[in-house]
Amino acid sequence: MQLKDIIKLFRKNLLIAELILVWFIIILWAFTFHFVEWWRILDSFYFIVSTMSTIGLWDFLPQTDIWKWFFMFYAIIGVPFFVSIWGLILENRFRKSIEHYLKKVYRDLRNAEAEIEAVEENVIRKLKKNLENTQESIENIQEEIQETQKKSRWKYWFKNKK
Repeated sequence: MQLKDIIKLFRKNLLIAELILVWFIIILWAFTFHFVEWWRILDSFYFIVSTMSTIGLWDFLPQTDIWKWFFMFYAIIGVPFFVSIWGLILENRFRKSIEHYLKKVYRDLRNAEAEIEAVEENVIRKLKKNLENTQESIENIQEEIQETQKKSRWKYWFKNKK
């Protein structure tokens, strides 16, 4: 696997890459403070995570000046990564929620279209039947009119002759 492939993989899976990087930073700095400041490992993790999440409870602080400088450097790098990770997580969750909602809307639209098509077919079938009945009625009426005209033509002719 070449470096280009690794970069493409990280770009595709930015969230995973940033999570790995953030956990690497947390573990590295937690063990650093554990061994340099002689804090318990849990206290070191607590300090690092509270700093990265910008809560900063400050119940643990580096004691030496050099480690205060290292801590400032760590905070400048760690906080943006942590915020970026949560932004990506929320963006991913929001996208999934929107996709789920849109799938539901599209499914409902397809069902509505199917119902509309069924109603259209039913209405068209009834209209055709009514049209056929109407045409038959019109034909019957025309026949009756023609018969009536044949019968009444002679009556009319005789009336006019008088």
